[in-house]
Amino acid sequence: MSEGDKTESEEINVEQLSITNAYQLEALINVLQSKGLLTSDEVLLELAAVVAKQRKQIN
Repeated sequence: MSEGDKTESEEINVEQLSITNAYQLEALINVLQSKGLLTSDEVLLELAAVVAKQRKQIN
């Protein structure tokens, strides 16, 4: 099946998967923060580092 053959239900499933993933990450971060294992600033710094690393690998 080519990308142009995707049905609306497949696109919704991908969207739902992305949203579910975001909720899971938020829940995990919230638990770790509540236990004092990390801060929001640490998460943002690590996210920036991961994005920069991925961009270097692409280029």
